[in-house]
Amino acid sequence: MKKSNLLFMFAAGALMLTACGNDDPIADGGNQSGNDAQQIVLQVANGGDALTTRAGRPLLSSEAKQSIENVQVIITTADGTVVDHQNVAKWNTESTPYTNNGHGREKIITLEKKLAAGSYHIYAVGHSTGTAYTHEGAKFGPNAIITMTKSGEATAAEEIFAGSVDLTVKDGEGFRPTIVLHRQVAGIFTYMSNIPYYHEGDATTGVTGTQLRLFAVANSPKLVLGNFVNQDLTANGTNTSTNVINGAEQATAKTLVYTIDLTKWFKEIKDANNDRLIDTYATVEGQFDNWQNPFKKTDSEGKPYYEASFVKGSVFGGEFIIPFKSVVANNTFILEMTNNDGSHTFQTWVIKLGANDTPANSKDITIWDGSKFSTPTETFTDTAYSYSVFRNHLYGVGTKVSDGGTKPGEPDPDPEKPDPDKNDPTPIDKKQELTLRVNDNWEIIHHMEIE
Repeated sequence: MKKSNLLFMFAAGALMLTACGNDDPIADGGNQSGNDAQQIVLQVANGGDALTTRAGRPLLSSEAKQSIENVQVIITTADGTVVDHQNVAKWNTESTPYTNNGHGREKIITLEKKLAAGSYHIYAVGHSTGTAYTHEGAKFGPNAIITMTKSGEATAAEEIFAGSVDLTVKDGEGFRPTIVLHRQVAGIFTYMSNIPYYHEGDATTGVTGTQLRLFAVANSPKLVLGNFVNQDLTANGTNTSTNVINGAEQATAKTLVYTIDLTKWFKEIKDANNDRLIDTYATVEGQFDNWQNPFKKTDSEGKPYYEASFVKGSVFGGEFIIPFKSVVANNTFILEMTNNDGSHTFQTWVIKLGANDTPANSKDITIWDGSKFSTPTETFTDTAYSYSVFRNHLYGVGTKVSDGGTKPGEPDPDPEKPDPDKNDPTPIDKKQELTLRVNDNWEIIHHMEIE
C-alpha cells in the first residue's frame, strides 16, 4: 500500500505531520516551574516495547502492543480554532511504560507556549511515520474525520490511536491532565492448519488452490475520531470496553481484506500421500521440508531473523480494518480457497462468532450517523454470523497470543506441538464455518471458529 503523509487541514493553512518534529517542539522540562507549570500526560493504552521502522506494524497475533512513531497534540479553543499543534516524535523510544490504571506507554510534556486563561480542547493522535490517513475539514473539532487511502480492493487500514480531554485554564494556575489514547481500528486474523489440497483438471491445464482470501461483507473508507473514554467517563482511561462503530460512509460490498498466498508457506502445493491436505512433511517421514516460515527477515549486518513464529504446517493472515455495522442476513466474514488469480473458488468457509460471544443489540451500540455518535435509530440484533465490527475489538480464528519473533541469528522456533493456550492454529480440513473470539487487551478479542 502506497503511503502518504497524515495531513490535518486547518483554517490557517495546511500543516504536514512528519516524524521530524516541528519548529516549536513540545519538550519535557522547559523553563516553567512551580504550580503554574502547564503539562500534559500522554498515555497510549495497551502499549508494548516492540520497536519498528516500518510505516504501520503488521497484525501478527493478539498481542496487546502498539508501534507508532508520532503523537500529534492539537490544542483548540472551545469553538475548534487551533491555537497550538505539535508533534511528539520518536514516541517508541522517548516514552516509558506505565502500569497504573491500565498499561501502555506514556510521556509527560511541558508546553513551551503558555495558554491564556480560558476553555480548551486537547486532542491527541498517535500514528506511524508515512501513514495513509488524511484529515478533512477546516477545523480540528471534537469529531475529526480521517480518510483512509485504499489500495485496490483491500481495506488497507492501519493502526491509529487517539484521545482527547477538555481543559479549563485559570490565571496563575498550572495543569497536568492525562490524555489516554486508545486504538481506533479493529483487527482480524485467521491462524489455520490442515490446509485442504485442491486441484481440478489435468496436470498441465488444470487449476490448483493456492490462495486463501478473507472477505468482509461491507467496508467504510473513513474513520471518525471521537466519543472518547476521556470525555464520556468520570474515571479517565477506565472501563474502555464499548461497542463503538466509528467507520463512516459504509458501503455494502464484498471487500477483500487480505490474501494468504499458500506458495509462500509451502514450497510445493502438492498432496503426495493422498490425504487431501497440502503436504507439510516430505515423503520421508520426519523431514519437515515442504513448509516454511515466510516472515524471514535480514538485519543490516545480513543476519537472518524471524518477525514472527508459527506452528509447523500452519498459515496466518491478519489485518487492521475500519469498523462497520452488520448487514442483516449476510455473513460478516467469509474465507475462500481460490486459484492464484481468484477466478476459481474451490471452497468457502463462513466465519462466525464463538459460543462465548454475545451478539450485540442496537441499544448496546454507539455508531457515527454522519454528524454525531448516537444509538442507532433502527432496532436490530446481531447474530453469530451477521455481526458488527467494533473499534478496538480483535476478531481471530485460532489462538496466537504473541508474535513470537526471534533476534538476528536465532533459528525459527516453529513448534511441532502447539500450546493450545498460546499458539494453536485451527484445523480447517473438516470445517465449513470458522468461529471468532475476542481479546481483552484490545478491549475485546473475539475467538472465532470454522465449521
